Amino acid sequence: MQFKLKTLGLSLVLAGMMSPALAQDDAPKTFIINNIRSNGTGCPLGTVARNISPDQQAFTLTFSEFFAEVSPVSGIQQQRKNCQVVFDTEQETGWEYAIFAVTYRGFAGLDAGVSGQQTLRFGGMGKKAETTMSLVGPYDDNYINAQEVPVGNLKWSGCNNNKQKDFTIDATLNLQAPDANSKGLFTVDTFDGEIRQEYEVLWRDCKGGKKAVAICRLTVQGQDGPFQLVSKHPAKKQDQALAKAKSKMAKNCDKYKGRAPNCDANQAVCTVVNL
Repeated sequence: MQFKLKTLGLSLVLAGMMSPALAQDDAPKTFIINNIRSNGTGCPLGTVARNISPDQQAFTLTFSEFFAEVSPVSGIQQQRKNCQVVFDTEQETGWEYAIFAVTYRGFAGLDAGVSGQQTLRFGGMGKKAETTMSLVGPYDDNYINAQEVPVGNLKWSGCNNNKQKDFTIDATLNLQAPDANSKGLFTVDTFDGEIRQEYEVLWRDCKGGKKAVAICRLTVQGQDGPFQLVSKHPAKKQDQALAKAKSKMAKNCDKYKGRAPNCDANQAVCTVVNL
């Protein structure tokens, strides 16, 4: 079993590489992650990779050795794992960003009374947000859980410098059992056994202009289990942002029609926030 942090990723981006130019105007044309470092029981040196989505709306960290388990034969050190990842970011001048949502998805097998918890703290120096997800057994199923950072708690990177040093993600995975005979397992992808957490990036133009962003989420039952679609769009007015976000969700359903034939964009839950 492995533990993976993810956000709408694609193939691995090499250090210092820039993603392709954007067709839209709601994000910078470049977003780079440099100088990645990792430390902790869940991420020894060389076990962390990263990438950036083509639209700059997400970045992915992949951990190949981050897992936790509890059983009569596993040692207590396997019940709790931690990992700290530190990296530098750089984007086009005139933009700042914040992580506004984290999505957990995967599979958990927990005996009665066994509890599992993932805790994440992320942000620049002195600007960390936190999210937590908990499950309690008996539980033996796929799960999906999206958590948004409240607008008032968003940690913006700042407009004074387009380079940010030491963006930090602190992650812990913890299992607790009521007795020595109980078993528990946390994974996130029923096929490859990897825990997956998706980080979504929200961009803000330092010159102003766009004042609102609409975010739509839809959980659909696919052929391989449940998964979540997300669409978002910024605009000067809330109704404009909402209409664009709903239109993007309809296109998402068309895109995944083969994987999720019952996808209905009208069932999406949308929120609009002012920036």
